Amino acid sequence: MNLIDFSIENYIPHLKKQNDILFIKDFSRKTYLKLTPEEYVRQFFIEYLVTNKNFPISNIQTESGLKFNKKTKRADIIVYKNNVPILLVECKSMDIIINDKTIHQISNYQSVIMATYLAITNGKSTFYFKKQANDFKIIEDIPNYDLI
Repeated sequence: MNLIDFSIENYIPHLKKQNDILFIKDFSRKTYLKLTPEEYVRQFFIEYLVTNKNFPISNIQTESGLKFNKKTKRADIIVYKNNVPILLVECKSMDIIINDKTIHQISNYQSVIMATYLAITNGKSTFYFKKQANDFKIIEDIPNYDLI
């Protein structure tokens, strides 16, 4: 299988301008959203999942609400297979360094979502994890959708 060179530098988002404000297409919600640095990375990663990993766009949810410690939070991306969450993704803007705080954030979300795979990305760096028993193992990449 030939993978498309999908670096964030080569990503061409679907944009539109309205009243001097830029909007980016969110294909999972079938709408345009105000362009922010984090939204840019989120849409880049969704396109990567669909294009390189054969994830069906219909199984990808963005900005999903969840309850954690009596507070409502929003998971950036959750991917489902047979109505079971298989991938939880935390997106940061390209200028944010992925650190322990980011890992703690996705760990909190994971305690509610219980996905098999986790990904943390700022578009330039991406870290993948796979659940194994009561722990997570760092992995090189996530498998194609049909192999999960």
